[in-house]
Order: sequence, then C-alpha cells, then structure tokens
Amino acid sequence: MKLSKYLLLFVVSFLLLSSCKITNNIFQGNNTSKTLTVEDLIVKLDDIKLDYQTLKIKYQGKINSSETKLNIAGQIRILHDSIIWANATALLGIEVGRILINSDSVYVQNNLKNTIQVYPVKQFADSFGIQAEISVLENFLLGQFSQIVLDDYEQLESLVQIDSAYFYTSLYENDSSIIHYNSTLNSTNLRVDNLSVIDPEKGNTFYLTYPEYVNVDSVYFPSSVNINIKTSKSSSGFELLYKKIYLDKSFSIPSLAFEKYKIIR
Repeated sequence: MKLSKYLLLFVVSFLLLSSCKITNNIFQGNNTSKTLTVEDLIVKLDDIKLDYQTLKIKYQGKINSSETKLNIAGQIRILHDSIIWANATALLGIEVGRILINSDSVYVQNNLKNTIQVYPVKQFADSFGIQAEISVLENFLLGQFSQIVLDDYEQLESLVQIDSAYFYTSLYENDSSIIHYNSTLNSTNLRVDNLSVIDPEKGNTFYLTYPEYVNVDSVYFPSSVNINIKTSKSSSGFELLYKKIYLDKSFSIPSLAFEKYKIIR
C-alpha cells in the first residue's frame, strides 16, 4: 500500500504554495461591477480571519489515483503557526500512517513498513524557489485566502469583482518558467471557492475546491475540501469531508515512533 506516498504528496502540494507577503501593486480589471484593490481585499480578509491557537479536525476521506483507490479517516491537529499533525486510518480503523510538520521538516510515518521518512521543508522551498510557511497550509484547510509570492519571479496580480465573486489572478515569470495562480472568492463570506496553480511548461497543475461552507456562530467553515494534483506522469485526487471542527480545545500532539521505527533521511 502506498498511502504514505499520497499523504506526503497531499502535504507537499500545500507547502509548495506557501507565502503570506503582501505586495503594494494595485491593478484594475475590465467589466467590473466594482473596483477593489488587492490591498483593500487583504484588509477585509484580515478583519474576518479566524483567531485561534489550536485547531482539531475529524475527517473522512478518499484517495483516488491511477494506482490506488482508498477510503481513509482520521484527525488533523494544529498548533497555530507551529505544528501540524495528522493521522490516517483505513480498513477496520487500523492506523496506517501519521504526518508531523514543523517549521523545519516533514515527517511521514508509515506504520505498515515501520519507517519514518524525513523531508526538510527547506528542500522543497529551495527546489521551487518558494517560501514555505505552515500558516498557508492552515489557511487552505479552512478556506482562507493566501497570497503567493515566489522568489526571483516578477509578479503581475489583478483582482476583479463580477456579480457575487472576486477573481484573483497572479502571473509569475522568470527566465525559466511561468506560473499561473488563480483564485475565486465568494464576495458574501470572503472564503475561497476554488483555486488553481498551473505550471504549463512542466505540465503540473494543482486544483483546490470547496463545494460548500457552513455558518457556525457567524463564522464560515468548509464542510469538505477537494484536491486534484496532475503532473506530466500521473494524477491524484483527494476528498476530505470534515466531520467535526474544534477551535481552541485542549489536546496533545501524539508522538511519532522515533525509537521503534527506522528513520530515513
């Protein structure tokens, strides 16, 4: 079973999109019902951003790829801006893997092979010229908007409002490649409806959609998240259905089996 491979692919896909910097550029689109700058939108988003120290999500999910189809369930536990921990159970509730992410490394524990694979976060950032931050992965799990700023790229961004949605686009270009980033935000709740990151030259695409949000005490939470990743060689899909979400509830971060399992670096 290659579950750890897909758990890692899921996490790395988010980390490769990470950044929270704000630019000072202001662009206007055509055919707009209302003109809004990127800076104005960021102010609006900051006003409604969730303020929490801990977050726990109970989920059910599916992994679909050309190699496997698998139903999973588990928990995601987050210490804000610090640690993300997740596990996955499969048939009969048997835990098959865990993931631990901190600011330095990604640890993928495979309970079927008794191994823990260690991936430096800096390795991903350096390979793709991207700044990786845990806060952006948190934003994606909650449907909150994040800007992306790529190192050594020239950026052109625009924001257009048409009817009930904001359309945010960024085009990043350097001497070797062009990356397209597009995001649609619902103008009512200012949560992300969908986003995509496309590297046409490498044939890599990343799609993220939120089919529905639920209003809990005037705060909008996604009820599910769909992730689709396509490369020139393969494609994978993830469906996460949130069963329960807990904010600022006490919990522990279960440890990984560092003393029992083989560490692979």
